[in-house]
Amino acid sequence: MIAQKLALIVGGAVLVAAMPLGGCARAEGFTGEEFLKWERASQDSLIQISITMTGIVATQGRKDISRCIDDWYSDNENLQTQRHEEILQTIRENPEFHPQGVVLAVIQQQCGSFEESPR
Repeated sequence: MIAQKLALIVGGAVLVAAMPLGGCARAEGFTGEEFLKWERASQDSLIQISITMTGIVATQGRKDISRCIDDWYSDNENLQTQRHEEILQTIRENPEFHPQGVVLAVIQQQCGSFEESPR
């Protein structure tokens, strides 16, 4: 029950700055295809904000995921650049999805689902 509520909170927090998603993560009106036309600095900003917000929400009930996000993303600028490139590549491969949905999917792939029991 808590995991389901947390998943809803995370979804809302991560998507707060963007248009709503339809279905699981299919974008309505804003897609990765459009996002990839943005300047790189704007792309990096959206990615960084999405990762940071997900980490903040995770601290409220999934500290294991929060720690994983910190370790995976860290304050190392070279590592952050690498993570952004990984996310951008995933968006390039899935341009029909909302970019923030892709960011969340990559985080969950690396650190676990918010719906699973803590690791």
